[in-house]
Amino acid sequence: MGDLRKRLRWNRSGALHDGPRRYLMTRTDVMMGTVKLLDDAGQRAMLDAWAASTRQHGADSLRAYAETVGHEKAALIAATVESAADLGWGLWTVTRDGATLRLSVEDSPFAAGWAAATTRPADQPVCAPIRGMFGALAELLTSTRVVVEECDCAALWPGTGHGCHFVARKPPK
Repeated sequence: MGDLRKRLRWNRSGALHDGPRRYLMTRTDVMMGTVKLLDDAGQRAMLDAWAASTRQHGADSLRAYAETVGHEKAALIAATVESAADLGWGLWTVTRDGATLRLSVEDSPFAAGWAAATTRPADQPVCAPIRGMFGALAELLTSTRVVVEECDCAALWPGTGHGCHFVARKPPK
């Protein structure tokens, strides 16, 4: 697969690309400070929309990774974990528990950004882009629709070394 960092290219106008996919570098406190400025309902709406958009558009990156690794599931997981780290999205560990997929993330930039933007713990999990990308990955791996829940978030427990934990499973009937 190769390191995503090695594939990233800046053009003369400053645009950052991995092939046709454009990326953006920004400070985490700026991103999460924007979320913090919203009321509770606005935060929930923003985080859910961010997760949905990341799931939809992040699937494009995952399909490209899948092509590169011959659609081999373990290799796709490894490529996704590697790319998440290359993009600064923390250290990901993906495990399977029967039909359920689990993701643990150490050093989430979204939780760290929340802590950098405010001194108070979050009222809800804030790692929506990771939730979205994990949903896209889980659907590629299982070939079925999944729901993803961020079960625990480091932003709820600032300064404790707590990680973020996600579960992907088939929706209830």
